[in-house]
Amino acid sequence: MKSILPYYISCMMACAATACTPYQLAEEESEPQQTPANPPSTEQGQLALLVRSTDNTPLNSPITVFLFDDQQCIHQTRLENSQETYQFQTFQGNYHLTAFAGLTDDYQWPKDYTYESFIQLPENPASITPLMAGRTDVQLSKNTRLTVQLSNAMTVLQTTLTQVPQDATQVQLEVSPVSSAYSFSGKYKNDRKSCRIDCRKTSDGWAAPSTYLLPAASTYTLLTVHVTTPKGVDTQSYSLPHALKAGQPYQLKGSLSENKMTLEGTFSIAGWEPADKIEFIFDGSSTNLPDGPDATFTVTRLPEAGEIWNGCYVWETEDTEEGERELLLLSPTEFSCQAAQGLEQLSGYVLNGIGNWRTFTKDEAKRFREQFGDTMTTLESLNNVLTEHNMTIIHAEEDDRYLCENCQYSFTMCPTKKYSNTKVGSQKIYCLRGVKWVSVRLEP
Repeated sequence: MKSILPYYISCMMACAATACTPYQLAEEESEPQQTPANPPSTEQGQLALLVRSTDNTPLNSPITVFLFDDQQCIHQTRLENSQETYQFQTFQGNYHLTAFAGLTDDYQWPKDYTYESFIQLPENPASITPLMAGRTDVQLSKNTRLTVQLSNAMTVLQTTLTQVPQDATQVQLEVSPVSSAYSFSGKYKNDRKSCRIDCRKTSDGWAAPSTYLLPAASTYTLLTVHVTTPKGVDTQSYSLPHALKAGQPYQLKGSLSENKMTLEGTFSIAGWEPADKIEFIFDGSSTNLPDGPDATFTVTRLPEAGEIWNGCYVWETEDTEEGERELLLLSPTEFSCQAAQGLEQLSGYVLNGIGNWRTFTKDEAKRFREQFGDTMTTLESLNNVLTEHNMTIIHAEEDDRYLCENCQYSFTMCPTKKYSNTKVGSQKIYCLRGVKWVSVRLEP
């Protein structure tokens, strides 16, 4: 946390007077000064500010207040509680004011920060303290009194897991995407980070305390449980078909032996929205995963095309002479991005031990469109399967185009439009779906 430097107006005026008086050589004659057409105000204004929550719930201390002009922060201070009035005197004019409650030492920000700068969480972007934020534009006159209301800038997740294997040595919940930073102007960084939450062993299972996260704009949220045992890491994932919401608490409860998890609505916090209740059901096929993202998976039954395996839709299959089966998987989640961001988006996507996802090739794009996009009936049939397993549907509006051929081309799934591969543009937002061949074999 940056140290807070008190500002004394008398010092500021003295410094300003010194800085604005040019040093002149004795033998030189000074040039006449030009008066600006619209000189800045030299009149002093007094600001008095009260900070409140939107529903008058208590605010976490400290309360930190920042005042910005058009270039930089001109004043920062801390209030010990919400009953204290923030007072500051400076030149009359227009300013931006931002106030935070719960801005702890977890956050960092640049040395020369502005109103658009971000406060940054550490590498694993989570906090045990909720962050509330509020802001207003200030037109400072001789005497200005304001009240700023602070609202929740984070979401909160509480986790309880039962029926975890007795020999488990570590249990983690991974949440993605989340933001790693939040700006003074009230924007999320939307850098699609993932956060791992460590669970602790209890008498009833494993649990994690309330963990606060900065949400990110997304069409999905991936929740993954990693259970480490002497045999390796067992991973179960679920794709929630919407983004996490600021001010929304989520309570994750689950029984791993039953391959079932629920987000229940019994978790409530004063000043927050009621908790969601969403059921998570896993197919249980992701046990005994290999260590690497491209190794062969062992299964008790060879999956067929059209089935769900390891949290993915099995689009096509091919049997090998070695007795293995190759599965062409369709990722359960879909991204929205510009073409230039597509490969980077896929490079960081790992699901249930499967990484190195790629785009459709041109041939695959044509086959996929012919199989699922030439009629509304086949498309609806596929989307019904995806929806049933909480996966993102295939979008087929006239403006929707999917990236293919390493994000160099795109194609449409709209049944009323003729199929074509076209070169991508630089500004358009495309749909991006990952595909991946993996090998499976029966357990010996």
